[in-house]
Amino acid sequence: MNLTNDYYLKLANFFLLYIIEAPNVSEALRLRPIRSHIIRWGDIITKTSQKSEITQLNEEEN
Repeated sequence: MNLTNDYYLKLANFFLLYIIEAPNVSEALRLRPIRSHIIRWGDIITKTSQKSEITQLNEEEN
């Protein structure tokens, strides 16, 4: 996995855990839009990383 993608994925996971573990419901509701963005960026980063790994494997086989 690319180090940059790995860093951003870990950062997104940290914020996601913080938002899920929000101390009260009102804070969790206030942070919900941020959580959806983090989940979406996490998905994008994961898919990009998987594509780059597949590309690396293909290059190694050739």
